[in-house]
Amino acid sequence: MTIESIKIGSIGSQESTAVMPELELVSSNWGFITSTVPETIYQQTIVGEYEMVNGCHSADDLELITPEDPLPCQLETNVLTAIPYPSKLFVFRSGEYVEVRPISEFPSPGELLLTEVMWMGSYNGEISLANDEWIELYNHSSQTLRLEGVQLVGAGIGGQTITIPADYLLPPFTFFIVKKVGVDNSQLARNGDWVTSQLSLSNSDATLRILSLTGEILDQLPTGKWQAGTNDTVNHIRASAQRTFFDLSGNDWSTWTQCQPDICSIIDQKYWKAQSSPQNYGTPWAASVF
Repeated sequence: MTIESIKIGSIGSQESTAVMPELELVSSNWGFITSTVPETIYQQTIVGEYEMVNGCHSADDLELITPEDPLPCQLETNVLTAIPYPSKLFVFRSGEYVEVRPISEFPSPGELLLTEVMWMGSYNGEISLANDEWIELYNHSSQTLRLEGVQLVGAGIGGQTITIPADYLLPPFTFFIVKKVGVDNSQLARNGDWVTSQLSLSNSDATLRILSLTGEILDQLPTGKWQAGTNDTVNHIRASAQRTFFDLSGNDWSTWTQCQPDICSIIDQKYWKAQSSPQNYGTPWAASVF
């Protein structure tokens, strides 16, 4: 499955006499949808036009894959349907397209985790890209999480707090990358889900916490110096700090290690731009390798 962040938006007003379909995401690119009235479901193309979504099938099917001969997604009344989720879905109401927003909830402790930190940046040959740093979050729940207002304590300049803005959702059991720089200034092969120049990770102090909108601690790393991750400035090799077991506390260095070059060089190259020889090791948007 591709791992994509989801940005909520709206086209026109959502006020209507008809009840909006209910959409529950089950992965980053599939959901279950039901409607109290017959509905045709649309998606928006890259040029801003609307077209019918293809590939719906019965929610009773065990495999969430697009059928060989996909048909337009036309919902029957009160029939639970598996639907591809390209990033936004729409219905046509009162002469305009209105977004069907997924059911979501704010995270509770144990649901949103810190799972990987590229705190040292990357290398491009002998050139150090200190700003090429990122944090990976993981939705360790079966619910779509609303990231609005989640605070990353210690992740900003001078150890300050940065806050995830409105409109980001994280589907169940998927990852979210917070990056300092865009793909043009990074050794990663794609953009982060949220790119912010406010991100500034310390190379000496591992103190990181994530707090909810109300200030509740969701997850945290141990305080003090980094005891996971590789920053080899002699051989120009950098490897992310990776959490080993997501069910165990992240506030203990025994649950952290680093992406091992002998393993990661085989597995993780799809995440990085082509290099003459591997220098950067990490598995953004994917499970840890150790």
